[in-house]
Amino acid sequence: MKKWLSTLMLIALLAIMNACTTQKKEFGKMSDTIKIIAYNVEFAKATTPAAVALHLKPENPDIICFSEVPNGAWTALVGKQLGMDYCYVGKVASANHGKKYPDKTGKFSGKFKAILSRTPLTGTHEKLLQGTGWSPVSAVFARTTINDKPLLIGSLHIPSGVKDPLNSCSAHLAKLMTTCDDSRIIITGDYNDRANSAPMQPLYRQGFKNSWLTTNYKLKNEKTWDAKSEKDAGVIDHILYRGTLKAIDTGIIKSDTPPADHYAIFTTFLLN
Repeated sequence: MKKWLSTLMLIALLAIMNACTTQKKEFGKMSDTIKIIAYNVEFAKATTPAAVALHLKPENPDIICFSEVPNGAWTALVGKQLGMDYCYVGKVASANHGKKYPDKTGKFSGKFKAILSRTPLTGTHEKLLQGTGWSPVSAVFARTTINDKPLLIGSLHIPSGVKDPLNSCSAHLAKLMTTCDDSRIIITGDYNDRANSAPMQPLYRQGFKNSWLTTNYKLKNEKTWDAKSEKDAGVIDHILYRGTLKAIDTGIIKSDTPPADHYAIFTTFLLN
């Protein structure tokens, strides 16, 4: 009887140890992934930090890249609701759209770019971009580290370059990135052009990939802006990446009552 009980206890102990080992392996696997959201919030004219946080909370993002985001503490307030403690907000308002564009609360204003993260941000900076269309134009950048793997993140808002692709802001960005030797780069935002358009090609020639294309997402009849109408506005928000990254999932975060005129988009990456 005692021998039989001892055998059962040994089997149970081995089962528990195996379960713990499996859990650690799964956790280790998941910790090498990162979920990025890109969201043009239309200077939050019809929404609040709390509403945006509630909208994005089910996605459990690691990093949120905002465009047309109000200045000041607006991004940090979203982060407070989501447990994301690190943020960087640029100082260049798209097309000089500043104080005349107040948010719904009346406390913040403007169309800036920002990065919100669960992990610390370093090397924060903003780059001016030159090209056809409205100005000024900029992109904000920051570095973070996931499981000892460094990552450069960028968030931008640029005008369409279809009228002169070679002199577009996206072409200028591609030129700037020729001197960037970071091993993992993700640049998200409102590019105002479609995935296969001519202005996007200079970035692709610099080795950047578009997560819509690499995950074979069906873009036909989809849109990421003019979310509150039935117009077929197309997909103009993108998450581009280069280096030792693999896009494993991407999509549009839709809602019957979207907080802004754009839908948020996401990509989950495997960090190699």
